[in-house]
Amino acid sequence: EGMNPYAPLAELAGCFFSPAPERTGLVLPSPHPPPAILLALPFGLVAYSKAVVLWFLMELACIFTSVYLVAQWWLGRRPGLRHIVLPSLMLLVLAPFWQELLYGQLSSLIMLLLLLTWRAKRQIPAGLFLGMALSVKFMGWPILLFFLIRKKWRAAGIAVVIPVLANIMAALVIGGGFV
Repeated sequence: EGMNPYAPLAELAGCFFSPAPERTGLVLPSPHPPPAILLALPFGLVAYSKAVVLWFLMELACIFTSVYLVAQWWLGRRPGLRHIVLPSLMLLVLAPFWQELLYGQLSSLIMLLLLLTWRAKRQIPAGLFLGMALSVKFMGWPILLFFLIRKKWRAAGIAVVIPVLANIMAALVIGGGFV
């Protein structure tokens, strides 16, 4: 819509929702980095109510896939359905997981990307996954240090380049000097 995505959230919500949500008195901008908008773009193609359901399903898929990766590592073989479903359901009753789903945050995606970094057998995919995680939130930076200490130059280089490229792409999408 050509609006500043970093305008206060209440102001943005008032432009897109009718009736406008009740203001809480807090005037906060979006806490997400510009590349997060690249994740949101496909969800903007459908109605908000459908986008919420799609995002929720994507988050569930990230959690179940993460449990699959950990179970595969733990068992040393391809896990059965019982090794995935039961632990996943057990995770969903923990506050960090159900709150993540309730508020539609990015943590389940970041968890999956960091697990994929860990499970990658080659430097290039490891760097790509870590770079994607760092683009969304910089909480995986110790892994970048690990790559540097272990002289995994390709992985470290790719992990640095991906967030730079993601921010450039987001700036091009957002435009208008908002970033």
